[in-house]
Amino acid sequence: TAELEKAVAAAQSSAKEAEATKNAIALDLEEAMTALKSLHLAICRQGPAPAVGGIGVALGTETMKLQGKSRKVVKINQMATTGPAAQSGAVKVGDVILELDGRDVTSLDVKSVKELTKGVTGSPLRLKVLRGGAAHDVVIRRSDLVSGSLPASSDAGSSVGGSSGAMPQGGAGREPSASERGKEGCEAAAVLYEELEKLRAGVEASAKELSDAREELSKAREQGAAGEGKAASLEREAEAAKAELEKAAGRARSLEEEVKALQAQLEAARKEAGQAEKSKDEKTAELEKAVAAAQSSAKEAEATKNAIALDLEEAMTALKSLHLAICRQGPAPAVGGIGVALGTETMKLQGKSRKVVKINQMATTGPAAQSGAVKVGDVILELDGRDVTSLDVKSVKELTKGVTGSPLRLKVLRGGAAHDVVIRRSDLVSGSLPASSDAGSSVGGSSGAMPQGGAGREPSASERGKEGCEAAAVLYEELEKLRAGVEASAKELSDAREELSKAREQGAAGEGKAASLEREAEAAKAELEKAAGRARSLEEEVKALQAQLEAARKEAGQAEKSKDEKTAELEKA
Repeated sequence: TAELEKAVAAAQSSAKEAEATKNAIALDLEEAMTALKSLHLAICRQGPAPAVGGIGVALGTETMKLQGKSRKVVKINQMATTGPAAQSGAVKVGDVILELDGRDVTSLDVKSVKELTKGVTGSPLRLKVLRGGAAHDVVIRRSDLVSGSLPASSDAGSSVGGSSGAMPQGGAGREPSASERGKEGCEAAAVLYEELEKLRAGVEASAKELSDAREELSKAREQGAAGEGKAASLEREAEAAKAELEKAAGRARSLEEEVKALQAQLEAARKEAGQAEKSKDEKTAELEKAVAAAQSSAKEAEATKNAIALDLEEAMTALKSLHLAICRQGPAPAVGGIGVALGTETMKLQGKSRKVVKINQMATTGPAAQSGAVKVGDVILELDGRDVTSLDVKSVKELTKGVTGSPLRLKVLRGGAAHDVVIRRSDLVSGSLPASSDAGSSVGGSSGAMPQGGAGREPSASERGKEGCEAAAVLYEELEKLRAGVEASAKELSDAREELSKAREQGAAGEGKAASLEREAEAAKAELEKAAGRARSLEEEVKALQAQLEAARKEAGQAEKSKDEKTAELEKA
């Protein structure tokens, strides 16, 4: 039934196309007859014959891809500079001509296309041209062209769409005689009669196509009527075949459900294996992170221990020097500072609000002022590599003191930037700071008072011993701080080593767990292989059922054929 309907539709479509073609040719024929009548009247009245002109183009050919096929098409090679085509500006050299007055010319040669461009002077010519991959519809009115209007470089093999434009014989400007008009009319009539013959041939071909299409439609309708009875019989047999197919489909669905269940188990096993792998990777990453953190802590603790050991060594050297000076009853090393008055200020530091120590004033003749390396308002961050941002003014003041002439390394904050400077301590005299010094500030340096007993007097051994004891007390206090720092660093180093050892133990345990997970994954893969084998077995059973079903269909087809043959024999009888 579907084939018959398709044949009927194709026949109807062919009939419509033939009818449309016939109508188009009839219209062209009517236009040609009108022009022929006009020419006939002009000749009979001995008036001027209508001039046959063109659009002033030289044509050539080019092979190109068109609608997916390689075709030899006609294109514009040159244009007469004063011709209609050039003057209109609607077409360009290189344009491919697709249609002329609605007619497809892609299968015509240059000569045929040239003839189609000709027509009565002043009549419009509708063109469809291809340029840059896009089609353009344009209209150009024909005109009578004079010879030589195309450039001298025109291709000799091209054809010009237009009349020659030669003037009638007998001298320029003379009115043509009746015989000359008759000659021109005959030439024009010959062109029109040639076109008329083509149109008649086209009408006859279209009429034949229309007749053939109508015959095909009639046959298709007869076949459709005959096929309806056969279709009813086939429908009944199809119903029986459908019932068989439903049974087979039910069994196939059952097998598909089993396959889906096996696939679900397979997917669950894969997910479980993937989670186990992910857990192993995460644990390994955590262990590696812990080991790295422990190693970093150990390095920091080692660096801190080394720095404190250096500070302790410096303190011990200074203490030995003091001890030797006391024992020899020589002059004790003077304890000095850098000549600054300190104060506090609350400010944001490292994202936190802190009460830090800053320089409030400087002694004009003191080491700090003389060095020019620090300024009033500088915030003290470090002293000799030690962070002092968490200490109070008194503690910072004590740290600025030291043996006269010894260097003090400072890191100060000024204008948002940190600066590292070195200033040598000196023995400061009282009053060296301005009188306007803040009473609450502490001066980092010795009092500068002279020893009792008169100016210029050599201090006694007891006075030297007293001064040495005072200096020793300061150094011992610093020594105790350094020892405490060393002990804290040693503890931190020990803790870091313990963490590293634990991390290594965890890493070993993690490796064991990873090996266990790998074994579990292998077992899961084995289960998956078994499930896949069972799925393949089920697929083979489904294929076998499908083969049985196909065999049943063939058997039904053979039975149908046998029945048709029997029916034919009965009808013949």
